[in-house]
Amino acid sequence: MPDESVLLHAAGVSRDHRGLVLAGASGTGKSTLALKLAAAGFDFLSSDRLILDPARRGPVLTGVPKHPRVNPGTLMNVDCLASLLSERRRSELQTVSAEALWNLEEKHDVNIARQFGPGRHVLRARLAGTLVLNWRRQGTPANLRRVDIASRPDLWEIILKTPGVFASGPARWTPSPAECRACVSALGCAPVCEISGGVDFDVAQDACQAFMDQTCRSDCCLA
Repeated sequence: MPDESVLLHAAGVSRDHRGLVLAGASGTGKSTLALKLAAAGFDFLSSDRLILDPARRGPVLTGVPKHPRVNPGTLMNVDCLASLLSERRRSELQTVSAEALWNLEEKHDVNIARQFGPGRHVLRARLAGTLVLNWRRQGTPANLRRVDIASRPDLWEIILKTPGVFASGPARWTPSPAECRACVSALGCAPVCEISGGVDFDVAQDACQAFMDQTCRSDCCLA
């Protein structure tokens, strides 16, 4: 990874070579949203990590060439993926509360090409926008608004991803000022929106469609 690039804690999707960052803390539904968008026709970039490269012609997103590993809650929330579970397991999960299903850890691989068609797992796209999932289960109705990422340091640690075993130093990682500056500068080249309140994948999916349908980068129809 080039020195000027940063690692994002984000899923990613693209359409027409334009990519969306779907950022959020662990367990906020990044993979579920990315796969729901793939089912709606978007190409899939990555489910948990994205490399953001502030390239000269505009920021570029690079995904991870691996199948997403997801929990049953994701499979049950994306209609075309429920068949990856056995009929018996689906029946069992239908009796589980929404809260328990959300927290259930039971990993399954999703083969993007097999589920959505060949060529649907892409690895690079130009940055079109960022959606930060800063919502909570059983919260108030979802609230979507455009934000100035430079003035929201509380979101930086949500968006930036620890290098984990690839970095030396203390176990507790805090992004450096240089990493924050690089991230904020690159993401600020395109609209950044935050969705807070309660989890609502329909609102989030509509927001992602709106990112792609807007006619120019300076006119964010999500404000």
